[in-house]
Amino acid sequence: MDLVQCHHPSAVVVHPYCGMELNKQEEEAIRQIGESGVSVILDLTQCIFSTKRYPFVSYTIGSLRKWFPIPDGAFLECNASTIAIVQPEIENLEFTKRNLAAMYLRGQYFGNGEQRTKDISIWLNKSANKLAKSNVSPHRISDIAYNLLKKEHFSENQNRRLKNYTYLFGNIRDSSQIKKVCQNLTEVTTAPLYFTIYVQDRSSLQRVLAQKAIYAPVIWPVDDERVLVDKDVRYIFGHLLAIPCDQRYDMDDMQRIVTIINNI
Repeated sequence: MDLVQCHHPSAVVVHPYCGMELNKQEEEAIRQIGESGVSVILDLTQCIFSTKRYPFVSYTIGSLRKWFPIPDGAFLECNASTIAIVQPEIENLEFTKRNLAAMYLRGQYFGNGEQRTKDISIWLNKSANKLAKSNVSPHRISDIAYNLLKKEHFSENQNRRLKNYTYLFGNIRDSSQIKKVCQNLTEVTTAPLYFTIYVQDRSSLQRVLAQKAIYAPVIWPVDDERVLVDKDVRYIFGHLLAIPCDQRYDMDDMQRIVTIINNI
């Protein structure tokens, strides 16, 4: 609340963290921010299956394409009854086509390990994201993403993610090089997007995992260093690594991940 009073933002974006929904202290702090006149945007991308909604939140949003094998898709909910949410009718076809091509090539790369295939896939993905930033008008989910989404088994996906996360939590050992972000499994109340760790030599571990066909992304790249407000925040952005635990992976994959990480 002190930062809000100091900087007078018009909006604050809140991210519940990888299956860990807002606790009571966080709820109270955000309630005060919302009641002070600041628009609160709750981004559920890391906890997409959460059913919790709050009266002090102006907008609830989430990305679906980060959870499922679809080229596009997200949602927006609005608390303000005076604002009409109009369902867009037009797809963003160019965005969808580029992401479909990137997804296909990514699958090919995991099969053949060819670096050029990976590079083109990354280029296409970045190109699609750049296109999305330049075209901010609302558009509806593509037909192909919608039809793929209808075939997903949501409860099975949630259970698989939680099972994989729980195994990683119980078997990855904290050390001088690696530390689990979540230290209390009871805080994980809904299916998480990733299993997150702090790594001293992040790029080295990424390379080792990539050699084993395991893609561990760095989430939240720093586009503006003004977000690095203190040494703790700087450490988080510099050492955080996301380990996949989604429904594509089974227990053999989790065991392989644990072995690689514990041997670092």
